[in-house]
Amino acid sequence: MIRAAILTVSDRCAREQQEDRSTSVLAEILSGRGFEIAAQALVPDEQDVIARELVRLCGEGGCDIVFTAGGTGLGPRDVTPEATRSVCDRLVPGLGELMRAESLKKTRYAVLSRGTAGLRVPTGEVVAFPTNTSDALTSGGTYAIAGAIERMHRHLAERAGEMPLTLITGGAGWKMAPWVTVRHTLIDTLIFDGLLTLQSRRLAL
Repeated sequence: MIRAAILTVSDRCAREQQEDRSTSVLAEILSGRGFEIAAQALVPDEQDVIARELVRLCGEGGCDIVFTAGGTGLGPRDVTPEATRSVCDRLVPGLGELMRAESLKKTRYAVLSRGTAGLRVPTGEVVAFPTNTSDALTSGGTYAIAGAIERMHRHLAERAGEMPLTLITGGAGWKMAPWVTVRHTLIDTLIFDGLLTLQSRRLAL
């Protein structure tokens, strides 16, 4: 089971001037998708505080993925994307684009969201969601991202009856290789050449 943390970012909620409803909404959605809610936290809109909490949850918190809620807008205090980028080793902009694409089906204001996602190597993925309860529930971003992660993990679990052959390729493959703890082969070339190598090895098995 994937261990997930929910980090709510809100000045008003941190000062107890507003009830935090987004956490319970996200927890319900993620639990329904099979995630284990391992931790929940609430911090104000302070970039360094957000960054430290993300690092803690990914490290000593033992979480596989952290979902943040809040601070993705255009206001001067909306700094969750900046905090996320500061602690991630690899950004995954496609997940943010997916959230906005799904949200556009519900509201045209989705284009104003700056939510992003990234990978903190070796463990801990960070995904940012809107703090508004209805946005978090109806935008579709939560379902889209959770579904993508769920399918990826399920596919690997079902297919890898034994330790799979791991190849790392692509123009930046040499940067990622030192962080990979499983046995692997580095193909320090373009990703297309790496795919050809993978195919030839599969045919030889």
